[in-house]
Amino acid sequence: MNIRTRSLTIVTLLLTVVTDIMGMGLVFPVLPTIFSSTSNPFQLASNQFFLFYCITMMIVPIGWSISGVIMGRLSDFLGRKKVILFSLIASTLSYGLCILGLNLGSLSLFIFARLVIGLGSGSFSLVQTVMTDIAPEGKLGKYMGWVNAASAIGFVMGAFLTMLFSYIYGNHNDHYILPFYGGFSLCLLNSLLVYFCIGETHQPNEIKNIKLFNFEISKKLGYLLVLFTQLEIAWGIFLQTSPIMLDRIYFSNSYQIGLYYFINGLCAMLSIFIVQPWFEKRFTYESATNVLALTTAIFMSLLSI
Repeated sequence: MNIRTRSLTIVTLLLTVVTDIMGMGLVFPVLPTIFSSTSNPFQLASNQFFLFYCITMMIVPIGWSISGVIMGRLSDFLGRKKVILFSLIASTLSYGLCILGLNLGSLSLFIFARLVIGLGSGSFSLVQTVMTDIAPEGKLGKYMGWVNAASAIGFVMGAFLTMLFSYIYGNHNDHYILPFYGGFSLCLLNSLLVYFCIGETHQPNEIKNIKLFNFEISKKLGYLLVLFTQLEIAWGIFLQTSPIMLDRIYFSNSYQIGLYYFINGLCAMLSIFIVQPWFEKRFTYESATNVLALTTAIFMSLLSI
């Protein structure tokens, strides 16, 4: 792969990550408004708001779990580009179904669309895989750092756009639909970029006895996955309960919740660019992990209090 092709591939893939993660920053701040008496497009009883908010939040990670296991294996047999493109098309479709569900007042369609969003979110892990395919020797860490930075930027941009929508159109009764139009447009644009701008980086294997679910891993990797799962549970609780807590306890509107996520994403971005390199120079990965895990636990406790 020549330098120009590699550069175009990297830029397109990073935009894919930005688009993928931007969807969370776009949608999270308006979900409490959707499941409230203020809007209530699904005509729910007041005692059902919290239940269906939780189901709507929970269904996306379920889709992530399924796609995360399957899509990596599929990319080995079908090629990375095809599976990334499928993932982006699924995400585009899901945003369209969310818009349709909100306009029709169909809760079942909206929840199904959120599941499709989760199933279509395997592109993030596939981008990391492609970076592994194309990274020159000794530069994989740098390439992965770009992916992490792109994810933080995407979250910041998503929250910023929702803030903008809420600030300009917050007085409109259906302003909560606008972020879904934004997600639809971004995913559609990124699908076109992937189709036209990147080539296949992995020669698909011959399909023989394909196993989509392969759990043959070493004990060391198993321990690492358990630890990572625990961390993701903590972050999942933090990210997914924050909007409803801000809405119910602090009576925040969509603009204020968007601002909260914007600041959170901005801090994550600064951490990736500044704190992470500082840690890598002064600590081993083992000691840095222990220090950061302890710090995270302390601040999670303070948030709970």
